[in-house]
Amino acid sequence: MATTEQLAEIFDEDLWMNNRPGEDEAFDADRFGLWLEIMLEMGEDIVAKKLIELDENFVTRGSMHIFW
Repeated sequence: MATTEQLAEIFDEDLWMNNRPGEDEAFDADRFGLWLEIMLEMGEDIVAKKLIELDENFVTRGSMHIFW
């Protein structure tokens, strides 16, 4: 199981994409949703604990894209 710091690094690498070199990176909400689904296989309590430990702005951004 990854530490919260490791998870944050993975998210930073995997969830921010740009379509072409030189463009600003954009948050990939679908990919974040996939990560949540995968993490839920470990159990809701574990996912909740990890989300609480992650940066509040990141979690807010991710949840805004998924739930809106």
